[in-house]
Amino acid sequence: MELALTLKALNEKVSDKYAYGEKRIVGIVMARYDIAVTRNIINDCYQYWHYNTGKSLDFFWAGYGAYLCPDDQTNTKMILNFNENQNRAYFDLEAFISIKNEINSKLKNQYKDRIQLVLLNYSNGKLHFDESFQIDLEKNLDENYASIREIVEWITNECHSTYDVVSLAKKLKRNNLWKTIKGVTLGDALNLAIGAAGLS
Repeated sequence: MELALTLKALNEKVSDKYAYGEKRIVGIVMARYDIAVTRNIINDCYQYWHYNTGKSLDFFWAGYGAYLCPDDQTNTKMILNFNENQNRAYFDLEAFISIKNEINSKLKNQYKDRIQLVLLNYSNGKLHFDESFQIDLEKNLDENYASIREIVEWITNECHSTYDVVSLAKKLKRNNLWKTIKGVTLGDALNLAIGAAGLS
């Protein structure tokens, strides 16, 4: 789990973290912490997802930072309230709105103020927003967030051996998970690739 207050910081983090020629899938979580369901999911899942995704998959939390002094909290900056928040990870509403607007300008389907996971390709030293798909996680809400946890677990496991979103989307189609996961939206490039593979 990675924190990204700005799109510039996110781009710098992936450039520093990954080799230029490396190919991999990166996740961006878009979720306002000032919504109760987001707080509950973070409380229940953040630590597990952090350790479980390991080196196979990074989730960047848009509008979130680290090491906020408790005295610097405001009505728009709040330290996350979950066990083991040793680096004082925090949510910054103004930063979230800014990065959300930047990401919206790069995606066909814009953020709708719901908990959303954007999965996109990293290659040639940068993120490729045109090679992405989105999952509206709130459409998968159920008791104890079981479906959301199952979706993230499946994606995590697949990213051990899958390094691009086209292949991941094809696996979703082939395994009939497409019908059980709600709120999946493909970008144009993925729609073309899925259609060319005869899986649409």
